[in-house]
Amino acid sequence: MAVRSLSVLVIPALAVAVLPIRPMVDVTALETARVRTHLATVEAELRTKDVSALTPAQRQARVRNLDVLHEYWVHAVFPVNTDFPGRRVPYFVDRYGTRCAMAYLIEQAGRGDLVARIAATHNNAYVHDLQDDPELSAWLRTNGLTAAEAARIQPSYGSPYADFQGRWEGKAVFGPRDSVVVRFVTTITDSEEGWTLTFAKRDPVAIRVVTFGGDSLVAEAGPLANILAPGQGMTRLHTVLHYGGNALTGTIEVQYASGAVVHGTTKAELECSGPTPPANVVAFVRRASLPKVRCITSTDVMLDRQASVFRVTYRGRGIFDVPEYASRIALRWRGRVGWILDDDMPVDSAPPGTFRAHPSDTLLVTPSFIGKMTERRLRLQWARTLLRDPDVPLFVPVGLIAALKDTVDEQLAALLVSAPTVMRHPELLAALAHLPVAPDSGYRRNDGGSTYVSASTGYANARDAADLLLWRQALTLIAAPSTTHDVLLTIATWNDRHLFMCGADPRPLFAALRARATRERDTTVLTALARERPSC
Repeated sequence: MAVRSLSVLVIPALAVAVLPIRPMVDVTALETARVRTHLATVEAELRTKDVSALTPAQRQARVRNLDVLHEYWVHAVFPVNTDFPGRRVPYFVDRYGTRCAMAYLIEQAGRGDLVARIAATHNNAYVHDLQDDPELSAWLRTNGLTAAEAARIQPSYGSPYADFQGRWEGKAVFGPRDSVVVRFVTTITDSEEGWTLTFAKRDPVAIRVVTFGGDSLVAEAGPLANILAPGQGMTRLHTVLHYGGNALTGTIEVQYASGAVVHGTTKAELECSGPTPPANVVAFVRRASLPKVRCITSTDVMLDRQASVFRVTYRGRGIFDVPEYASRIALRWRGRVGWILDDDMPVDSAPPGTFRAHPSDTLLVTPSFIGKMTERRLRLQWARTLLRDPDVPLFVPVGLIAALKDTVDEQLAALLVSAPTVMRHPELLAALAHLPVAPDSGYRRNDGGSTYVSASTGYANARDAADLLLWRQALTLIAAPSTTHDVLLTIATWNDRHLFMCGADPRPLFAALRARATRERDTTVLTALARERPSC
């Protein structure tokens, strides 16, 4: 089930081309209000999210984009669907030059070329389906937004029949004490066309919608072959269906040419992809009391079937009675089940049942498992889930720090350096302080002066944060007999990593460190201190 979000546009013209006059009747007041309300809601949500893991530049860009989003929905000029009558379809740029919300944000940030390319190649795609676009991903990173947040900005364009859509297998029960059972399969599409009902050993018959509202609909079929007694034709089949997540329940009424009417009840279950989920996963999801769970789908099996990942799809918050779906990811590990935090779950308000690592769970941060999570785009979410526990076993941050060597993952590094467990352990801070970072540089200006440039890309921000945390407690660490050699050496080599800055007057600190290294005959630390600069 595609993740829904918002799409919106303002009107800067694409080019000097003459655009047709915009037909005001195509955008009803109700649809405009729906999109406007959605965008206002999303703006408020995004402004309250924790952005401490972002760089200052990303935070500044994020605020700027949210200000632009505010202007956009206040102006309330949104794309018009002129190509898909009777359907809700997203547009990146419509034929009148109106941009959707994401297109407008990108264009106002100076990337009109990116907007034009996406409009030319994927104009009616959901933003969620564009997450593999490298240019769009880079723009989102630079501007402090996640792919999930971009998808959230795009409004829902789902069918009002989305709840009922799918293949449902069930049974109709008639007679005293439900003595007659007739099995059936019904297939429901996202429009009023193509609905079919198939009873056992009967040909499919078309269903037509009589009325629809909220979680219920009334449908009819007929004439059709008798499903209860051979030789008698049925003139009409009338059914009332109620949506309940992965179940349809309701009543059925069969009318014969003679005027006789037979009443019964129906119940059907939605056919979801993949194998039936284990009983403990189903029980775990039920305890979460999610509204109208639709499917629990296995998405991956790892570590010789010790670990399984499940996506739980359920009814989310809709606007103007348009169904929207949300999803959560659950991990089943050696019989235990827990949620994996996603981008829309603040760490400080994670749901009950969030997965926690036990001391015996060392396999969950091995390169093979982290690699699998990376392939499934769950690497950062997995790290957030584990590090949320203030008492997480030490092997977890150790394994995640090791994973930083696979690729440059600035978000994971920022998450680690701000994690309480990491901040309490100097050995972990020392490991982060030695992340690979481009060296500081300097150059002489035309006026004869000098300019010094400290590295600020890649792991530089996380490295600097770890170094500062160590520096602030350095005198305490130097005085503590339990402080390891690696931590002392990291303090001693500050100058090697920061050519043009220091945390404070280093002389008292380095004097204390030199005295300890001399007592312990630590030649490595003494050699590093010999490179100390007289002034920072």
